[in-house]
Amino acid sequence: MFRLTSPVRTARDWRDFLALPAVVYEQDPHHVPEVGREVRRTLDPRRNPYFRHAGLTLFLTRRGGRPCARTALVTDRRRLGEGRAFFGFFEALDDVDAVRDLFAVAQAQAAREGFSVLEGPYDPNSYSELGVQVDHFERSPTFFQPHNPPHLPRLLESVGFETAKRLHTLRNPHVARTIRERYGEPRPPRSRNGLTVRTFDPRGRGADLERVREVFEDAFAGNWRHLPVSAEEYRFSARYLGWVTRPDLLAIVEHGREPVGVLQCALDVNPALRRLGGRASPLRLLRFLRDRRRIRDLLIFAVGVKQAWQKTRVFPLLFEAMRWMARDARALETTWISPENHGVRTAAERLDLVPDREFAVYARREGAARA
Repeated sequence: MFRLTSPVRTARDWRDFLALPAVVYEQDPHHVPEVGREVRRTLDPRRNPYFRHAGLTLFLTRRGGRPCARTALVTDRRRLGEGRAFFGFFEALDDVDAVRDLFAVAQAQAAREGFSVLEGPYDPNSYSELGVQVDHFERSPTFFQPHNPPHLPRLLESVGFETAKRLHTLRNPHVARTIRERYGEPRPPRSRNGLTVRTFDPRGRGADLERVREVFEDAFAGNWRHLPVSAEEYRFSARYLGWVTRPDLLAIVEHGREPVGVLQCALDVNPALRRLGGRASPLRLLRFLRDRRRIRDLLIFAVGVKQAWQKTRVFPLLFEAMRWMARDARALETTWISPENHGVRTAAERLDLVPDREFAVYARREGAARA
């Protein structure tokens, strides 16, 4: 049957691009529908400041006029020297020919812009959701964890992609019990040695967001695929921070007026998001807020200590804050981490967090699919 891959340009293209996941996940009870309005906001170069230094082209493949595969091509000019373009928002039916056509067109466009390697998925960059889920398809994902059908990694490998990075999450399904059995009754973290610990201040939201960004930019500067995040980009990505967490789930360690460490946790809002059904009407949002109050599962979203402070009392203070945050939690999980991140692994072991889901980032060099 006739296939055609083309850039997303018209209103109909956009509707088909946004509607494809509903077809792909029609029989998947674990799928969390994406909010179409938020996808459009993220992929709008006029609104998302990330695209001030990155190009964006959306591609959609149709078979017999019906959408069957999609992706977003991101060409970040800061990666031009290494020839690495990104793909993201990848969804597809189990159709290897359609996926082959999709990435042939996307990679040809990347090559015209000077990029020889296509890597992803990133949605749309390396500080968003990344990777393809490769196991535990029988369970629902936690917030900020990718979820996809089992055929997606197989399709990528079938059209010439190879694994560039393996990541995994860690989990303890009964963390409050672990904390009390191992450390006794939790107490709030105590300031000491000139270091103070406090929670996020909603009244000074802008200033505290900048403190968090300052710590993470310093702490993560050497991380795999890290790119600097501007203050404007961070504010854009944090627009809905208050919907997925609470001020008491974000701890900031300061030395004087300098922020030196941050622990950021989130609620696993996926069950509430699933009930939104991808539509954010006022009534549905009120229901989401009601459902959110009942959530007892936590996600360690990010932990960062400035490099100059990494062998000081900052990390023990953040660990105390973690025990306090999770004192009444049911499950505690991490976002994806690298197996080489020994510091996080050591801390995780102290809370009985064990490896859980695994994810893969794939890469393909231009011409590899024809080799």
